[in-house]
Amino acid sequence: MWTDRTGQSRWAMVRILDLSESGVRLEVPQPVDTLSAISFSSDDMKMSGQAIVRFCRRQGTKYVVGAEFSGGGPVQLHSPA
Repeated sequence: MWTDRTGQSRWAMVRILDLSESGVRLEVPQPVDTLSAISFSSDDMKMSGQAIVRFCRRQGTKYVVGAEFSGGGPVQLHSPA
């Protein structure tokens, strides 16, 4: 989830392309403004976090977003229920 330049909250299903200690690279269906704060979660990977968008590039019909983790570090891992 993120807030676009008009102030509207946006939500999209994304694909995680790459994950590191400092950030994440995502494939998204629409562009996301640089410096946008994003929140994400994955039930399959049992994680969630916040990040700041550092770049957004069109790749075919989708966009690739690179984001640096914020909020005190990398993603939060969730214990299995």
